[in-house]
Amino acid sequence: MEDFIILDGVLFEYLGYDCNVVIPDDVIEIGKHAFYGCQHVVSVNIPNSVIEIFEGAFKYCERLTSINIPNSVTSIGEFAFYLCKSLNSVTIPDSVTSIGDSAFERCSGLTSVTIPNSVTSIGDFSFLGCSGLTSVKIPDSVTKIGDCAFRGCSGLTTINIPKSITEIGYGVFNDCQSLNSVTIPNSVTSIVDLAFYNCSGLTSVTIPDSVTSIGDSAFENCNSLTSITIPNSVIKIDENAFDLRNKNIKKIINHKKTIAYKAFKKTNKDLKCKDFIYKEGKSYKEEKAKICECGFHACLNPLDCINYYYGKYDKDFVIHEVTLSGQFDTDNNYDSKICATEITIGKKLSLEEISQIYNKLAKSNQN
Repeated sequence: MEDFIILDGVLFEYLGYDCNVVIPDDVIEIGKHAFYGCQHVVSVNIPNSVIEIFEGAFKYCERLTSINIPNSVTSIGEFAFYLCKSLNSVTIPDSVTSIGDSAFERCSGLTSVTIPNSVTSIGDFSFLGCSGLTSVKIPDSVTKIGDCAFRGCSGLTTINIPKSITEIGYGVFNDCQSLNSVTIPNSVTSIVDLAFYNCSGLTSVTIPDSVTSIGDSAFENCNSLTSITIPNSVIKIDENAFDLRNKNIKKIINHKKTIAYKAFKKTNKDLKCKDFIYKEGKSYKEEKAKICECGFHACLNPLDCINYYYGKYDKDFVIHEVTLSGQFDTDNNYDSKICATEITIGKKLSLEEISQIYNKLAKSNQN
């Protein structure tokens, strides 16, 4: 008992030097940072009296290979096993309902995880950097998978997304380079920014009719992607959702609508581009779309519109949000030029709105 600081059932700190630790039976909670940085600890036996493991309880226990989590535990706190890089497998008991943010972040030795039906939420960054993880079964009880929850799980080859999930959040599977195929359930309505960014092994994706939006860079740098189905339910595809420099992708994408931006020379109340007069709120159609030849041209990045106009045309121009639809063609260069057979002219963008879009794109590129 002299190896532990325990008060009112809370284990505040482990002071001992044993490799194999047995926590006393009267402990109810393992407190914040109780075993923080205990590099000598290899295994820990947690008694059935424990109901909660708090933030950073075993953080930086880099030699920890084995730990039992009893059925009495109801929640695993933030950073609970952060950087326990020798931990190789975890079975989470049916009593646990939540896995906290970064709970198993950077546990690079972790190869398998069993998540029980009792768990309803998986926190942000919870398994980030678990590069040894090859498969994870997520039960239908889970309604929320946090941002970047499985980011950098480079060994992950398959993942089941349960029917209880409505949103694939920010960067959830970012950098899962061994992931080769994904089936998204009908419950999902949105795929958020960077969701599958840099999943370079991904070859096919099926997107259900329930999805209405695909976020910035959601499938960017998925260079092996050769098969994708985008249903008519999708009404918004954001900047760089797909890598349009990928020749396979440019032939596959045939979605209903996407938001883009177009610059016009302003003449009175009319909007002029290459001798064609447009009006705000109006829609226009052409038979074919071929970049730089025919169709209605715009950019997925409003700043690229400025590059086309500034210094080449009269500087009295405005930028409008437009909706493109029909058939598409894209530029193989590094800018975001795109053209389509149908266009609807939306609102004029203010400098503040252009700045907001720029900041969002800059943040996306940093990640």
